Amino acid sequence: TTVETDGTTALAMAEFFPSSQGCKATYSLTLNLDKPCETVRAERFADLGEGALLSDNIRVMTGANAMRISLITSGETCTLIKTETLD
Repeated sequence: TTVETDGTTALAMAEFFPSSQGCKATYSLTLNLDKPCETVRAERFADLGEGALLSDNIRVMTGANAMRISLITSGETCTLIKTETLD
């Protein structure tokens, strides 16, 4: 999944490490989006389903490649944290 930010502040971090099959990489992307988390989920991650509601303002969804999407509501905005491991 690709998230276009249109100038939104984002932080991306990646780690690379050897594995028995060559090399793996894990990345984490954190974005603050100026829209409600339900809108972000519906527009970008609907294929992941509802996920798990950890609290009133935190929803976590999982996908392929050990991908994890965390949506954290803060007022009318949403903080999105996407983590994924790639082979």
